[in-house]
Amino acid sequence: MADLVKLVQQFQNAELMTSKDVIAYGRLLRQIGNELYLQSYFRADELEAALKNYKGKWYHFGASTRVRAKLVTAHLRIGADGMAAWGLSGVKMTHSFHKHFVGPERHARGQARKPQKKSNFEIFTDDE
Repeated sequence: MADLVKLVQQFQNAELMTSKDVIAYGRLLRQIGNELYLQSYFRADELEAALKNYKGKWYHFGASTRVRAKLVTAHLRIGADGMAAWGLSGVKMTHSFHKHFVGPERHARGQARKPQKKSNFEIFTDDE
């Protein structure tokens, strides 16, 4: 796992001046999102395990602590899923940047990707 503090510092100091900076920024978003997702999800599991073992007091009115533990940790898991989606936004942003800016630039310069070789498979339309 990457060091989250270093990733956040890179995030704060990011300058988007070139296309390489945009691509690096997208990768950085993905790394931070994945790191936060993993940490939050693992913490939710730890918290749920700790709360399940809690012996209720008389004022819990006999409610199951397992159910309550799931209710409490569900909020943390939902937040973790949001962090995963945030990390995915970096990947989508990079793909969109390639689609809308890099691709047209390559095409305008005549550096479009070379066409793939044609398949040996042929379709005949007339009956022979």
